[in-house]
Amino acid sequence: MSAELDVTRKIQQMLLPKDRELQEVIGLDIAGFMEAADEVGGDYYDVLQQDGRVKIGIGDVTGHG
Repeated sequence: MSAELDVTRKIQQMLLPKDRELQEVIGLDIAGFMEAADEVGGDYYDVLQQDGRVKIGIGDVTGHG
């Protein structure tokens, strides 16, 4: 079970934007941090650029609060 939680934690971290990706958004001054309260958290955030627009998504997909 511990090995499965480690894999799940790594996958979740891969989904979050990297510092390099955030720095590529011109005019954006933002920082993000996520540390799961349980073995694996359900929080998600992302910053995307498309057609000159910046889109920010934030979610709590497990309902822990």
